[in-house]
Amino acid sequence: MVFDRTVVAAQVSAGFIVNAIIRLADDQKAAWVLESARMDGGKNCMTYARRTCVKTYKNCDAALNDAAAVGMKKVTVLMS
Repeated sequence: MVFDRTVVAAQVSAGFIVNAIIRLADDQKAAWVLESARMDGGKNCMTYARRTCVKTYKNCDAALNDAAAVGMKKVTVLMS
């Protein structure tokens, strides 16, 4: 499923997404992913525009910028 900036921003403004989690990618070193935590307890990773592949970031700041761009107010950064 696609969870790009447009979809996530709409879900944040509708109140379906409660916060963001930035964590290290499972399969890559020095890559970060941005997850959105939904009200029902589920999580979805941010994807590239109109695609289903997970978007990875080279640094945490880039993921924080995307979280701010979609309107997320609470962001948790997991370092491990």
